[in-house]
Amino acid sequence: MHYLVSQCLFIADVVALSASGDPPSIDVDGGLLTLGYSPPALLCVTVVALVAFLFLIGLSDLRNPTGLPIMRSCSGVIAAACHRPRFDVGAYQEKVKWGVVVALEGTAEAQCCFTTYEVRIPVEGEEFFA
Repeated sequence: MHYLVSQCLFIADVVALSASGDPPSIDVDGGLLTLGYSPPALLCVTVVALVAFLFLIGLSDLRNPTGLPIMRSCSGVIAAACHRPRFDVGAYQEKVKWGVVVALEGTAEAQCCFTTYEVRIPVEGEEFFA
């Protein structure tokens, strides 16, 4: 994108020549320095920016297929999801799932987290151990 924008605008140094193509006989102080632009490059930048914007809009409409809720940047939610149950030792060596730990259901320690144990999808409104 930056490259395309850099091709849109450019500096043009215009030097006056006589009718025969020779430089002027009088001393002209440097000629004319101006800013030029390229309509095809401007069109390309506009099209690329529009496609990128539409791609982002389309991407933002996709749903998370894993069932894991969107946590954004809430460190409290991320920390709660990452604190495994005390008895889940060696989880870093195995595949993990996210959800309500079935082994802890009905106890005061019920929690939603990443674990190697059996999990179920949480129900909206449930409260968990923090």
